[in-house]
Amino acid sequence: MKQFVMIFILPFMLMLTSMSSCHKEEDIEDEPQTARLHVEFTNDLASEFSINIMQLRPHGNAGMANSPAIGNWTTNILTEGTVIAPGTTYNMDLDIPNLFWDEYRLGVIDANGNSIMLHEQEAWPNQTGPPITHWGSDKRRCYVTLHYQEENDLILISAWGDNAY
Repeated sequence: MKQFVMIFILPFMLMLTSMSSCHKEEDIEDEPQTARLHVEFTNDLASEFSINIMQLRPHGNAGMANSPAIGNWTTNILTEGTVIAPGTTYNMDLDIPNLFWDEYRLGVIDANGNSIMLHEQEAWPNQTGPPITHWGSDKRRCYVTLHYQEENDLILISAWGDNAY
């Protein structure tokens, strides 16, 4: 009887040991990985202004409400001379870690042909900019709609979107 038990228990124990080793390797694979995020950024057809500057500032975990900034603003990430006119899309690859997000702010060409940063306008509401989130996919479609608000003499972001695809 003792041999019978050893014949069946020994292979069973070996199998359990090998399964626990596989589980540890799977845990390592499940850790968040830094990957490039492909972004299709569209200046909505309804926008009234062209975009010529985009700056990013990294934030923390995308699942945390109001996660604070964890870095500084970048310089313009658009290729020199790029203008994203209303109705056009600009493709870019960004180094946003998986499950994190970046905030963006924009510079536009105003009605007089001047380049202005939205956040530098007088009476600009001090608020967090729209997000680009690395969540759910390594591909993202983002859009923004820009309008002139006559009563405050401001160019504002009136709509934005950030969706995985």
